[in-house]
Amino acid sequence: MSWKRRISLFVVGLLLAFIIIEMVTRVVVGGGLIAKVYEDGFYEFEPNQHGWYNPRQPRARINNLGFRGEDIDRDNLNSSSRILFLGDSSTFGWAIEEDGIINRYFESVLKEKNISNVIVANAANGGYGLDHMIKAYEYSQTYRPDVVIMVMWETDFYRPLAPANIDPIKEAFWEIRKYSSGVSFVWWHFRTLQGRLFDRSNKSFAERLGGTVDGKPFKEENVKKLIDFNAELKKENSTLLTVFFEYEKSNYSIQAEGMCEAHGFFCITDTYRLLENLTFEQTRSRDRGHPSSLTNSLLAAAVFERLYDSGK
Repeated sequence: MSWKRRISLFVVGLLLAFIIIEMVTRVVVGGGLIAKVYEDGFYEFEPNQHGWYNPRQPRARINNLGFRGEDIDRDNLNSSSRILFLGDSSTFGWAIEEDGIINRYFESVLKEKNISNVIVANAANGGYGLDHMIKAYEYSQTYRPDVVIMVMWETDFYRPLAPANIDPIKEAFWEIRKYSSGVSFVWWHFRTLQGRLFDRSNKSFAERLGGTVDGKPFKEENVKKLIDFNAELKKENSTLLTVFFEYEKSNYSIQAEGMCEAHGFFCITDTYRLLENLTFEQTRSRDRGHPSSLTNSLLAAAVFERLYDSGK
């Protein structure tokens, strides 16, 4: 057999393997969610899709405005009150089915209280830090929220927003991944295996992004960002409620309480009280790290009480 024929057979075999992997992946796990990355390093999911962000977790619905959840009627935006959740993977609803995400629970609370004409959106995403959340608000201006609920874990203060470093080869690969569930699926498993075999640094996610985990979430530069964001929302006649989330009381919640009092912020700093009578398994999702549906339901109720009891 000539070398040309061997190469031809190899290419045909490779294409057939690719087609089979693509078909099997789309049937078994479905398509992966398509994200768009901006030059400043911010990223978000493209609107109108239903797919996986992690093949081991439930699929997510990204609505017509690019938020997680059901579609929003654009015609009712101007005639309704608008609430926007910001946060990281926990607020996004990592490892949670659609009916267990926090914005769905918040909608249920509104319904129970006979409060109508309110639209609730969830612009959270995995890996977001404080800078990402502020950008998420800026990129969601077509929604123009009246109330912004920003759920902050301590680690969110350590995740930097760095300009995207995408060369032409990477950009081409990302384009392939956008439309190929099979390539995305194989790449996800490759990166997971690579991390397990070769990443011995024990670095946190924030450190791998270039952040510094120094145990000082409320240092001057971070507090200034919160002050500026709060001021920006006030100019837009919007309210910012910041939830400093943790499972158990720690220095983080103590420092958050002091910071909120010092600057007159509208906050929730004692989420651990919601979970005091629950077991570990009750408060965590299937990955044993992110909040469970039950935790989301309790947090949604607490956010409602803070907002509506205060008259905000």
